[in-house]
Amino acid sequence: MTHIATSEGRPYPATVIDIASRRVVDWATTDHLRTEPVADALRTACRTRRLAGPVIFHSDRDCQYTSRELALLADEFGIRLSVGRTGQCCEVPPVGRTA
Repeated sequence: MTHIATSEGRPYPATVIDIASRRVVDWATTDHLRTEPVADALRTACRTRRLAGPVIFHSDRDCQYTSRELALLADEFGIRLSVGRTGQCCEVPPVGRTA
């Protein structure tokens, strides 16, 4: 999540991006930095896309991504959560390894 300064405030967009196609699969925007928009975007992405094979959701170590709520949602959809090292949010581990 990040913020975008606008004349109407600072919305925080949460996006789910398919790393293979580099396309945004789903997104949610809110005015806070809690887990709900991340969970909403991931839930909608899972329901609208057909998950083929193992799915890894990689993120940085912010509290939205390490929350119990997101862990339970990932379990529900059979998704493995992965987080990068501190300061390395774009580093995706090879399949079969965890960060």
